[in-house]
Amino acid sequence: MFRVSLSFLAALLPLGAQQYTLGVGVYPGDPKQNFAPSFRVDSTTYRNLALHRAAYQSSSYDYNLTAQLITDGIVETKLPHWVVVSTSEHGVVAKHERENVLDHNWPTSADMRGADVWVDMGFLGSGAAPEVDRVDIDASAP
Repeated sequence: MFRVSLSFLAALLPLGAQQYTLGVGVYPGDPKQNFAPSFRVDSTTYRNLALHRAAYQSSSYDYNLTAQLITDGIVETKLPHWVVVSTSEHGVVAKHERENVLDHNWPTSADMRGADVWVDMGFLGSGAAPEVDRVDIDASAP
């Protein structure tokens, strides 16, 4: 019986625990003593609310558009460049394979079969595409 009553009292102890927060935006005390930062709307000034703070994301279209880029303080209004690759066999190549023909790594390549094959590469995004003065092609036929 003693063990049952002791465990019952132990179960009641958390019910009287102190509340550490009153909720979002509710300050416990005199409002004159609240020195927490407050948000002021200003439509003329750019404010990066994530500057020097942790930022997380679940996915993005391109690896250039990652969450940590909003924390570095760089203000950019143009889209970054990205590569689009199409082949005669696969059409538009998937995002995780589109730089395989450009990465200077021989195991990653664009495998195509047939007598008339082609690879089309282009840059999308803002501004002019980078100037290309040379293209080296390393191809092999079985």
